[in-house]
Amino acid sequence: MTTARQHLLLAAIGGAFMVLGFASPANAHSELEKSDPRPNSQVQVSPGSVALTFNEKVAANGNGIVVTDAAGKRFDQGTAIVSGNTVKQRVKEITAPGPYTVRYRVVSADGHVVSSKYSFAFAAPSSGTPSTTPVASTTNQKSTGNSGVVVGAIAGAIAGGLTGVFLIRRNRSKNAP
Repeated sequence: MTTARQHLLLAAIGGAFMVLGFASPANAHSELEKSDPRPNSQVQVSPGSVALTFNEKVAANGNGIVVTDAAGKRFDQGTAIVSGNTVKQRVKEITAPGPYTVRYRVVSADGHVVSSKYSFAFAAPSSGTPSTTPVASTTNQKSTGNSGVVVGAIAGAIAGGLTGVFLIRRNRSKNAP
């Protein structure tokens, strides 16, 4: 085996180890299991708070819940309170009918940040006439927290490939007549 091929093989093996070294096992991050008010629900009484329950414990710091109306006016007040796997946020009295958005950012017990949003609608009790207020539909947008791992793996693969190309070119220039 020539020196160039040995260098290329070593570069490929090194790049593979870098990629595998950055890879981590699939981690289960906190996921929202239950919320009050529920996503896409319609409430007729102003909720005194928003409560989010996750499938695992939530860190004590770095959490937040923001409740806004369609115009962006905030209704959350104070700081979010964490109790095990539940985060609770006090809410000012809601009197205007319409959609409200709950945005949350919590830190899982494993340190990963999970953020998303959902909507519910408020409609004051009616006298039998159905409400025409549509309930906003949203899609949860979860943050997995693995972007650093992906960037590291890609950087490692690129570094390994560039090293191999450099070693081949260097060896060819040495052997050129």
